Amino acid sequence: FIEVKTRKLNYGCSLTPEEALTSKKVRRLKRAFLSYLNQYNLENRPWRFDFIAVEIDNVENKPKIRHYKDIFLEF
Repeated sequence: FIEVKTRKLNYGCSLTPEEALTSKKVRRLKRAFLSYLNQYNLENRPWRFDFIAVEIDNVENKPKIRHYKDIFLEF
């Protein structure tokens, strides 16, 4: 599973993509993961959760991409 959050770099008070992955969002993702695994009888199969954070610079309009592999979410 993968979650991608993109934010424009605003030199004010905007959240980073990592900060936008709130506990509420994580709870919803967990429910979706478990539902999918259950629906397709994959509960005992290996899986992982990756997170990609994308920040776009307002001036140069260039993305900075960070890939967090196999983020462990407590179940």
